[in-house]
Amino acid sequence: MKKTQRLAVSGVLIALAVVLSFIKVFELPFGGSITLFSMTPIMLAGWMFGVPWGMLCGLVDGVLQGLLGAATVPAFLLAVLTRRANVSMIWGYTFL
Repeated sequence: MKKTQRLAVSGVLIALAVVLSFIKVFELPFGGSITLFSMTPIMLAGWMFGVPWGMLCGLVDGVLQGLLGAATVPAFLLAVLTRRANVSMIWGYTFL
């Protein structure tokens, strides 16, 4: 797959993950929520393009979601960035 095509597909998958993160199935009383399939596009990017590219997609998705909805800086750094990158890394290693 060409680099331009990989970049375009990754951008679409990241955009889809951000949009799906706004669909909330259940909102928890003290903050946080359960979303419907918001991690699926990031896992797909890790599976399609490998571990480093999937981690980068997860990191970009975490930054975008943090900018669009994080309440505090520690919540942004701990919950969003590390979780997204780790999930795509696991999926990338699982299907090597």
